[in-house]
Amino acid sequence: MYGQGFVNRMGVVSGWFPVLATCGVREVDVDMLYTVYRPTLPASLLQLASLETLRVCFCDLPKEAEVDALRLPALKTLRLSNVRTSQDALQAMLAHCPSLECAKLKNITGVKQIRLRSKSLVRLYGDLGDLSELVVEDAPSLEELVGIHLPSGRATVKIVSAPKLQVLGYLGKNVGPLVLRDTVFDVNALPFSTVCCS
Repeated sequence: MYGQGFVNRMGVVSGWFPVLATCGVREVDVDMLYTVYRPTLPASLLQLASLETLRVCFCDLPKEAEVDALRLPALKTLRLSNVRTSQDALQAMLAHCPSLECAKLKNITGVKQIRLRSKSLVRLYGDLGDLSELVVEDAPSLEELVGIHLPSGRATVKIVSAPKLQVLGYLGKNVGPLVLRDTVFDVNALPFSTVCCS
């Protein structure tokens, strides 16, 4: 779906997703870059049980994107760019999509804090708009946390439990402090000689 031809037809579009669900659709790509205002996508988008890849740009996610409305058991890749959503909706998508392996989030608005709990997520890439805190609480499969840029001012990144984490970076200049389990780093005052084992 691309462009403003869809803006006034979201009721029709809402009816498409149940039909696509019966056809076993695996990929949906929605980009409303050239629309005058960002449309809100219908909640039926979040009930495509066969969906493996979802890319959404320049739209608002449905307000109903809570745990009860999610039916995305096969979703492996989530890409959101210039999307407005609620904190609860985004956290529900990250935590309650049991096959989710990769999430790429760019310019997400409406979310101040993410408390990441995901058993399956392997890679999280982010340029996270208004976010002031990212807490990785329970991510046993997470290996890469990359491109975390938090432009809204001084923001905190806390890694509580990510035992497989191998790659952490690039952290934007406004990230600070960085908390790795019990160790607190003031990233702006960190000398190049600082060593953190494991």
